[in-house]
Amino acid sequence: MLAPMSESSTAPSDAPTDRPPRPATIVTLPPEATNRLALGLTDRAATVADAALILPLVLACDAAVEGDSDSSLDEVTSMLGFPGVDNERGGRLVLDLAGHVVGWLWAELEEGELFVDVYARDPAISAWLFERGIRYARELSADRAEPLDVRAGCYAQDVAYADVIRSYGLAVDRRFLRMRRELDPQQPFVAPPRPAGVTIEIAPTDPAGLHLLHRLHETSFVDHWNHTAHDFDTWLARVTASTGDDPQQRYVAYVDDEPAGLLIADESMAEHGESYVRTLGVLREFRGRGVAQALLANAFEQAQRRGRSTVSLTVDSASPTGATRLYDGMGMSVTREILMWHGTL
Repeated sequence: MLAPMSESSTAPSDAPTDRPPRPATIVTLPPEATNRLALGLTDRAATVADAALILPLVLACDAAVEGDSDSSLDEVTSMLGFPGVDNERGGRLVLDLAGHVVGWLWAELEEGELFVDVYARDPAISAWLFERGIRYARELSADRAEPLDVRAGCYAQDVAYADVIRSYGLAVDRRFLRMRRELDPQQPFVAPPRPAGVTIEIAPTDPAGLHLLHRLHETSFVDHWNHTAHDFDTWLARVTASTGDDPQQRYVAYVDDEPAGLLIADESMAEHGESYVRTLGVLREFRGRGVAQALLANAFEQAQRRGRSTVSLTVDSASPTGATRLYDGMGMSVTREILMWHGTL
């Protein structure tokens, strides 16, 4: 499962924050080169109620490329109901004669950017669905009367799907890593000593606590690659949209009683015995002081108390904040590499 990604912004950085140069404009393949559905297949709009039908396809697609899958029903359900997702116009299912889902198009619009994701074992179905995604992007661009950025993701080993994405003029402009740490149920996790003055608390769920989380999130990620700023209401809707959302796993770190960072984990992968860290950020003025390490160690401790066997997250491999070094030093290892593609209509 590729979307939505987690975020991390943790260590000092003076690196430039401009995006890389835009790749070539997205093209449309001529009709004679466009794949069509095979005889007997049908397609229709996706709905949130289809999550259980879609999950076997997602698991099969992940396993075919990576050997296994960490996708879950909660995650698929969240994607179908996420803010910015219009399943009627931008979502599509392809079904075989037995009614099994053999293809799924998912698309999320966020500000001026559309993320297109396709799941299918058959390259012809992948190509047909991706074309539908590009068609939806063109409709949105026409509706808005302005250019639209299009993004897509695929596992680095998924050569067939990468060829489909590339054929529409998108180019790779970032790589993300899924990292994981195993937790030994027979041996309690021992956290490194917490730096002097650093404390961690569960964020209050009252308006003041939620506004604090929002401020920490937006400020921590202001220099993060491709970060989109959200007002409070939009941010809260996105945080709570996940069916794995758990207010007890929203943490605030303080340095000498000053709010310094946040970590948000969730239950989206609990059915795999895994805790997922969706957001980890530290304010620039507090970076390099062990705050991120303390937050992550706390997440490991809390996950083990919940009976989880692993903790995972997704990180930008080129993160200027040095996040990958932090995670590696905390015993996390890379399990997947994800390519991010980009083009402009």
